[in-house]
Amino acid sequence: MHSCPLAFAMLRCFKPIWVMLLGALLLHGRQTSAQAEPSAVDDRPFSVVLLPDTQYYSLRFPERYDAQTEWVRAQAAERNIRFVIHLGDIVHLNTNREWKNANRAMSILDGHVPYSMVPGNHDMPFRAGRLFRNTGRFNRLFGSWRYEDEPWYGGNLDGRNDNNFCFFSGGRHQYLVLSLEFAPSDFALNWANRTIAAHPNHRVIVATHAYLRRNGERYTSLDKQYGVSGNSGEAMWHKLLCHHRNIFMVVCGHAAGVAYRQSEGLRGNLVHELLTNYQQLENGGNGWLRILEFAPRENIIRVTAHSPVLGQTNLHPRQTFSIPHRMVWQSGRPPEPVLTP
Repeated sequence: MHSCPLAFAMLRCFKPIWVMLLGALLLHGRQTSAQAEPSAVDDRPFSVVLLPDTQYYSLRFPERYDAQTEWVRAQAAERNIRFVIHLGDIVHLNTNREWKNANRAMSILDGHVPYSMVPGNHDMPFRAGRLFRNTGRFNRLFGSWRYEDEPWYGGNLDGRNDNNFCFFSGGRHQYLVLSLEFAPSDFALNWANRTIAAHPNHRVIVATHAYLRRNGERYTSLDKQYGVSGNSGEAMWHKLLCHHRNIFMVVCGHAAGVAYRQSEGLRGNLVHELLTNYQQLENGGNGWLRILEFAPRENIIRVTAHSPVLGQTNLHPRQTFSIPHRMVWQSGRPPEPVLTP
């Protein structure tokens, strides 16, 4: 077989050109990818809103409950509100009229802002010094049927929404909100342990109605006080909360007032524990709620007390302050958290 000298000469001539073109394309691809990375990361501040003890609004001041959720919906875009967490005691006397008021207020958020619900002690019957775990009215309005088609709804324990989990994203991270029944049973805590273990890459906020006292200490005897089998805050800490590295916050209501404490989990993680409840104030709380603004580039969470009804922010240092939370780091695994006084 004879070869063609002219063809080989042409190949020798064009080979460097093709190599240069291919190299330029690869370099362009790397530059395009590198330029796209920063725009794919959203480090804008985002917010989570805490709705504490709405029981008196449902009973006597439903317009204040409506005002809270209307404000959240109106502010969702401007404040980048990613999630709303109700802290329990949705109603006070567990009557149909109260549940109707609560349903109307929370419906304002449906289809606009994701939210979680959890029952408090007032959301169940209490007779002769004993609390009965009957959450039928809660589940008829706020059961899994209401949320199961939402992409942010994760699931519940045994088909009832007393214990449930939801998702939201913010900045560079995925978050899981785990809501636990009043004085959660060992069965519920075992489920919670499995749920958190199944989501090791999610940062976890645990919500339960009663956990901290106003003095910042955890409850120790809810079972005796309410005649119900279950775990108080201190037992919750030792059976669940201290064991998971990805738990960074616990939020609760129940006790009138506010409190904050920091605890270190067994994995060295810093856990922020927040009590929020304004029911003791005029008109059942005058619409006061808590805004948690996550600022990724500053690695802090700004805790702010605000009333949409009054149009006021409470700047007292017990009400409005900042807490450390690592969201952005240079490279490698997140640094170990440092406890602050």
